[in-house]
Amino acid sequence: MSTSPRFCDAERHFHEADDSFTRHLEAKFADRAVHVVRNADRTGTWYFGDTPLAYGRRANARILVPGSYGGIPTAPPNEGEAFATVDAFQPQFVDRDAYLTIMDEQCVERALVMPVHAFNVTWDLRRDVQAAYANLRAFNRYLEDDWGYAHRDRIYSTPLMALFDVQEARRELERVLNGGARAILLNTGPVLGRSPGDRMFDPFWSMANEAGTLVVFHIDHFSYHEFFGGAWGECAEPTSEAEVSAFQWLACVGARPMMDTMASLVLHNLFGRFPNLNVLSVSNGSTWIRDLARLDKSSSPSYPWPRDEAQWWPGGRLTAPPSELIREHLYVAPFVQDDVVEILSYVDEGHVLMATDYPHPDGFADARDYPSILSDVPERAARSITYDNFRRLLKV
Repeated sequence: MSTSPRFCDAERHFHEADDSFTRHLEAKFADRAVHVVRNADRTGTWYFGDTPLAYGRRANARILVPGSYGGIPTAPPNEGEAFATVDAFQPQFVDRDAYLTIMDEQCVERALVMPVHAFNVTWDLRRDVQAAYANLRAFNRYLEDDWGYAHRDRIYSTPLMALFDVQEARRELERVLNGGARAILLNTGPVLGRSPGDRMFDPFWSMANEAGTLVVFHIDHFSYHEFFGGAWGECAEPTSEAEVSAFQWLACVGARPMMDTMASLVLHNLFGRFPNLNVLSVSNGSTWIRDLARLDKSSSPSYPWPRDEAQWWPGGRLTAPPSELIREHLYVAPFVQDDVVEILSYVDEGHVLMATDYPHPDGFADARDYPSILSDVPERAARSITYDNFRRLLKV
């Protein structure tokens, strides 16, 4: 493997095996399995029991060519032509050793790897909590089989978590931490009507805090479609990107849910109670971080009218202004089209991580092209973003 340049990539994806939720599922939950039914052409549908999943129902047999959007999804190169596709089952998308070969070719030393489909599943499971955790346990065991939590100390896969039941969540967190997990995936948004920073979830966060576990929030099609899409006359349960409107991309996906999630964690004092926790935002953009600066004024003790302290500070009074807590505990992986120079005006250079989003079409086809978005960034900061920050955050 080439030693220069070397990259550490905070977002690469793999395609889950068809049996990723069923291989290790306990027999008593067989009728409530997350599973795929494929057609003769290998396209198919994902189900939870007998019910098709909402957004995450489509099982693709082919995917768009990595990096084919060229940074910003607009239109194919020639109007009227479709984007080119490739077989989704190629070894470099589904097999960790073939995956490592691609990493070697692209000079990627280490990578945080995530599924393509699974984080759009969790919301569908919320009404059957026991089956939800059975399926999540099964998925995480599949990760351990096929990807590992630190395969050759280069591939770090991210087990899938949910906070529907704090004790079940804590048990699964303990299991994956004992298995070597360094980071976990959670969906953005509230948890069944509560903030994820609510004190009721402290047993889970206490364990994550003690282990110094990185909490990853990746863009997802989750609760906000139901909360806001339907309220504004949009589709409350889109089944694919083709059904997500321009308004929903603004209000229901990425920046808005991530901004609200981070605001709730800060204002509900999660980081005051658990100072070893850190959050990594992936594929959610970054300009929303600047917008959170206004929290300093609204949370100031000099706010102009009386308030009930217990209601105002449900997680305890903040020990620092929100902007300081955000700068300390939030890490961000910018979109390919984000202005990194602007990001560095409100995020410390030590908290920005390279993320290629490989093999997605809106990311980079080759990690060696990533420095092109850092052309106006000082060399020291570019080195931090593409290599050093990852190793420090993941402790590798």
